[in-house]
Amino acid sequence: MKYIYIIPLLLFGLNVFAQTENADAYIQKIQDRYRTQQSFSADIVFEIDIPESENEVMDGEIFLKGDKYKFVLNDQEIISDNMNVWHWAKGNINEVQVSYVEENEDVITPSKVFNDFLQGYSYKLDKLTKINGEELALIQIIPEQKDDFQDIFKIKVVARTANSSIKEMQVFTRDGTVYNFKVSNEKAVSLNDSFFKFRAEENDDVTVIDLR
Repeated sequence: MKYIYIIPLLLFGLNVFAQTENADAYIQKIQDRYRTQQSFSADIVFEIDIPESENEVMDGEIFLKGDKYKFVLNDQEIISDNMNVWHWAKGNINEVQVSYVEENEDVITPSKVFNDFLQGYSYKLDKLTKINGEELALIQIIPEQKDDFQDIFKIKVVARTANSSIKEMQVFTRDGTVYNFKVSNEKAVSLNDSFFKFRAEENDDVTVIDLR
């Protein structure tokens, strides 16, 4: 279930820029925006484009508080308290797999995108453009250290220049899979830490598989 961690994006535009410092300025504004927000929620559309396979599209919500997050996507939830991750498959299966958070620099988690904004990556501002009256910055992100074991080789981000929020992201992997993630209706919300845990006592009909 590696794709659950991936957070993705898209493109468009005119007015080409290549100065790294311009991209850094936009990145800093995005970091500042999300680091100052205590917690927030947003609607998401998550699409997985696998070569020679039918695209998989999921929509739902994301909730984020620091390094804690919850995805609610179609018939599943992915919850993390920054120590554990619960993958809850609902429907006929109705089971939860719980594991520890992966300490892997190649795994992109929501907190890396919205808070740390992909530390260990270099940035280039590709374009500034306006679509349907909305001013957007198109940023290309490349891992600073490249090796044969690294899955991700490029990320593209579309950010709203008006409020420095992420609109879309597109993650490219070496096997040709592309992960697309679109964000809308972002708003600040108040969330307790308990919101980012799966509570077995409140879901006694769910099978829990502990992989820790």
